[in-house]
Amino acid sequence: MTVVIMATIIAFIVIGVVMSRQTRQRKDAAIEDLKREKKEVGHVDIFALVTAEVDELDLRSIPGAEELQPEVLLKVWKDNTNVIDQCDDRANLRFVHAPTVDPQKASSDDITLVCDGRLKESPPPANNADEDSPG
Repeated sequence: MTVVIMATIIAFIVIGVVMSRQTRQRKDAAIEDLKREKKEVGHVDIFALVTAEVDELDLRSIPGAEELQPEVLLKVWKDNTNVIDQCDDRANLRFVHAPTVDPQKASSDDITLVCDGRLKESPPPANNADEDSPG
Protein backbone atom coordinates (compact mmCIF):
# COMPACT_ATOMS: atom_id res chain seq x y z
CA MET A 1 0.00 0.00 0.00
CA THR A 2 2.80 2.43 0.84
CA VAL A 3 4.44 1.61 -2.47
CA VAL A 4 1.27 2.66 -4.34
CA ILE A 5 1.03 5.90 -2.34
CA MET A 6 4.73 6.67 -2.96
CA ALA A 7 4.35 5.89 -6.67
CA THR A 8 1.31 8.19 -6.85
CA ILE A 9 3.16 11.01 -5.09
CA ILE A 10 6.19 10.59 -7.37
CA ALA A 11 3.90 10.53 -10.42
CA PHE A 12 2.27 13.82 -9.30
CA ILE A 13 5.68 15.39 -8.74
CA VAL A 14 6.94 14.25 -12.16
CA ILE A 15 3.77 15.47 -13.89
CA GLY A 16 4.03 18.82 -12.06
CA VAL A 17 7.66 19.28 -13.07
CA VAL A 18 6.98 18.35 -16.71
CA MET A 19 3.98 20.71 -16.92
CA SER A 20 5.96 23.48 -15.25
CA ARG A 21 8.77 23.09 -17.79
CA GLN A 22 6.31 23.12 -20.71
CA THR A 23 4.68 26.27 -19.36
CA ARG A 24 8.06 27.93 -18.88
CA GLN A 25 9.13 26.94 -22.42
CA ARG A 26 5.94 28.43 -23.88
CA LYS A 27 6.43 31.60 -21.86
CA ASP A 28 10.08 31.89 -22.98
CA ALA A 29 9.04 31.35 -26.61
CA ALA A 30 6.38 34.05 -26.29
CA ILE A 31 8.92 36.48 -24.80
CA GLU A 32 11.35 35.79 -27.64
CA ASP A 33 8.59 36.32 -30.22
CA LEU A 34 7.69 39.61 -28.57
CA LYS A 35 11.33 40.76 -28.62
CA ARG A 36 11.66 39.79 -32.28
CA GLU A 37 8.45 41.61 -33.23
CA LYS A 38 9.50 44.67 -31.26
CA LYS A 39 12.77 44.82 -33.21
CA GLU A 40 10.90 44.45 -36.51
CA VAL A 41 8.42 47.18 -35.67
CA GLY A 42 11.02 49.47 -34.14
CA HIS A 43 10.45 52.49 -31.98
CA VAL A 44 8.22 55.16 -33.47
CA ASP A 45 9.18 58.65 -32.38
CA ILE A 46 6.29 61.07 -32.91
CA PHE A 47 8.63 64.06 -32.86
CA ALA A 48 10.70 62.51 -35.65
CA LEU A 49 7.53 61.93 -37.68
CA VAL A 50 6.43 65.56 -37.24
CA THR A 51 9.90 66.84 -38.16
CA ALA A 52 9.98 64.60 -41.22
CA GLU A 53 6.60 65.90 -42.40
CA VAL A 54 7.68 69.52 -41.84
CA ASP A 55 10.77 68.80 -43.96
CA GLU A 56 8.73 67.01 -46.62
CA LEU A 57 6.34 69.95 -46.92
CA ASP A 58 9.31 72.34 -46.84
CA LEU A 59 7.56 74.51 -44.25
CA ARG A 60 10.85 76.01 -43.02
CA SER A 61 11.19 77.82 -46.36
CA ILE A 62 8.08 79.89 -45.64
CA PRO A 63 8.90 83.28 -44.06
CA GLY A 64 8.17 83.44 -40.34
CA ALA A 65 8.78 79.71 -39.81
CA GLU A 66 12.42 79.98 -38.80
CA GLU A 67 12.00 79.96 -35.01
CA LEU A 68 8.72 78.07 -34.70
CA GLN A 69 8.55 74.57 -33.27
CA PRO A 70 7.86 71.81 -35.84
CA GLU A 71 4.61 70.72 -34.20
CA VAL A 72 3.33 74.31 -34.28
CA LEU A 73 4.26 74.70 -37.96
CA LEU A 74 2.51 71.50 -38.92
CA LYS A 75 -0.64 72.27 -36.90
CA VAL A 76 -0.95 75.79 -38.33
CA TRP A 77 -0.32 74.44 -41.85
CA LYS A 78 -3.02 71.80 -41.52
CA ASP A 79 -5.49 74.21 -39.89
CA ASN A 80 -5.10 76.77 -42.71
CA THR A 81 -5.62 74.68 -45.82
CA ASN A 82 -8.18 77.22 -47.03
CA VAL A 83 -5.50 79.96 -47.06
CA ILE A 84 -3.07 77.63 -48.84
CA ASP A 85 -5.64 76.65 -51.46
CA GLN A 86 -6.71 80.24 -52.14
CA CYS A 87 -3.23 81.78 -52.31
CA ASP A 88 -2.06 82.30 -55.88
CA ASP A 89 1.58 81.37 -55.12
CA ARG A 90 3.20 79.51 -52.23
CA ALA A 91 5.94 82.18 -52.24
CA ASN A 92 3.31 84.64 -50.97
CA LEU A 93 2.59 82.64 -47.81
CA ARG A 94 4.07 83.59 -44.44
CA PHE A 95 3.62 82.69 -40.79
CA VAL A 96 2.69 85.63 -38.57
CA HIS A 97 2.73 85.99 -34.79
CA ALA A 98 2.03 88.88 -32.45
CA PRO A 99 5.15 90.91 -31.58
CA THR A 100 4.68 90.08 -27.90
CA VAL A 101 4.81 86.32 -28.56
CA ASP A 102 8.16 84.54 -28.39
CA PRO A 103 8.20 82.39 -31.57
CA GLN A 104 10.07 79.58 -29.84
CA LYS A 105 7.35 79.34 -27.17
CA ALA A 106 4.38 80.05 -29.44
CA SER A 107 1.49 77.65 -29.71
CA SER A 108 -0.59 77.06 -32.80
CA ASP A 109 -3.15 79.52 -31.38
CA ASP A 110 -0.53 82.29 -31.50
CA ILE A 111 0.40 81.78 -35.16
CA THR A 112 -1.49 82.62 -38.34
CA LEU A 113 -0.72 81.67 -41.92
CA VAL A 114 -1.41 84.54 -44.30
CA CYS A 115 -1.18 85.07 -48.03
CA ASP A 116 0.35 88.38 -49.09
CA GLY A 117 -0.39 87.83 -52.77
CA ARG A 118 -3.53 87.72 -54.76
CA LEU A 119 -6.14 85.16 -53.93
CA LYS A 120 -7.16 82.75 -56.65
CA GLU A 121 -10.33 83.61 -58.45
CA SER A 122 -13.14 81.39 -57.34
CA PRO A 123 -15.16 80.04 -60.25
CA PRO A 124 -18.55 81.68 -60.73
CA PRO A 125 -21.44 79.64 -59.42
CA ALA A 126 -23.07 77.44 -62.02
CA ASN A 127 -26.31 78.85 -63.33
CA ASN A 128 -28.71 75.91 -63.39
CA ALA A 129 -31.44 78.03 -64.98
CA ASP A 130 -29.50 78.19 -68.26
CA GLU A 131 -29.22 74.42 -68.39
CA ASP A 132 -32.92 73.86 -67.84
CA SER A 133 -34.16 76.39 -70.38
CA PRO A 134 -34.85 75.16 -73.91
CA GLY A 135 -32.67 76.26 -76.47
